[in-house]
Amino acid sequence: MTGTNLFRLVITVLVALWAGAELMPPTGTPFEEYLLSHAAETEESAEQSLGEEFRQLVDRANVRVAEADGDATSPYATLYTALLKISENE
Repeated sequence: MTGTNLFRLVITVLVALWAGAELMPPTGTPFEEYLLSHAAETEESAEQSLGEEFRQLVDRANVRVAEADGDATSPYATLYTALLKISENE
């Protein structure tokens, strides 16, 4: 194996490891926390009401998920699907 081929092999393995690390993060973040943290990062002082409105929307979706009570066939089975269903209805 020549130096060029070894170099390419090493680079390929490093890129594959990096891609795998990006696809499977070491710790999971619950979807609600992820949404709220990203909404908080994008809002500025003039947009505080938008952030509060988003929190109220997430709270409404959480209520509908709790009402679904673990029924996997419900359109409100997860926070994500509840937010989608609410957006379709409004």
